[in-house]
Amino acid sequence: MITCIHMKKGASDTYTQIKAPNELSVSIADLDAETTTRNSLGRMVRQRVRGGSNAVRTVKLKWQNISDEDTRLILDMVSGTYFWLKYPDPYVYGYREAQFYVGDRDIQIKRMKESTLSYSEIFTKELSFNCIER
Repeated sequence: MITCIHMKKGASDTYTQIKAPNELSVSIADLDAETTTRNSLGRMVRQRVRGGSNAVRTVKLKWQNISDEDTRLILDMVSGTYFWLKYPDPYVYGYREAQFYVGDRDIQIKRMKESTLSYSEIFTKELSFNCIER
């Protein structure tokens, strides 16, 4: 079970603890130079720019049934061009800190009471997005 993740905006020195997501998965991908190609024998001639422990991460996050306050905080933390994320990384077998940008944010809303349209009565059923390493 994930206990917590931390985010910080822009040049801030302070991390904010974010409600633990219900799901977190990490994709690790090598990054190749434009000159990577296959030769006449069909063998890869690779010019890897980033790989191993320095490979590019995509962190997929999903929260379910969270309050509007938590939803606003999370969305605010990823609203800038880039943000910092401290998360559990399987490659380093511990927490890793890196700068990311956010992909599309998917927000499913549920209303607690059908008879009211008050914002305080609305809760997020699910919030999910990908954090792509810079």
